[in-house]
Amino acid sequence: MSDKRAGKEKRWLYICLALFLLLFFSIILAIKTAVEPPVSLASQTKPADANQPSEQQAQDPNDGKPPRPEHKHPAFRQRIEERARMLTDQIQARDVNDPNVLKAMRIVPRHAFIPASQQGYAYSDQRISS
Repeated sequence: MSDKRAGKEKRWLYICLALFLLLFFSIILAIKTAVEPPVSLASQTKPADANQPSEQQAQDPNDGKPPRPEHKHPAFRQRIEERARMLTDQIQARDVNDPNVLKAMRIVPRHAFIPASQQGYAYSDQRISS
């Protein structure tokens, strides 16, 4: 008797699992189709003129140079020598030569982002325990 009952329980467990998986995948599919924009083929839209910028190109905010940030915080004018030393002794010594990385490391005042009690370690090459 218990074997029949165990078989029925197993069958119901598999049915519930299958229904759960079906529900899960249908929810995932619904979310995916709601998030993705509809696909429009070139033949369905008006023909593009090669001499005119498209609407997407004309409205693209990434065109051109971004405005240069103004670094008015006093921390940018402090400890410049320490940043330069860190750059040559630690960063460039490890063959990091990307000009964007070097510029960022030269500009950003690391000491402004750590607690006052640990600012002496801001430009050192060691882990600071909290």
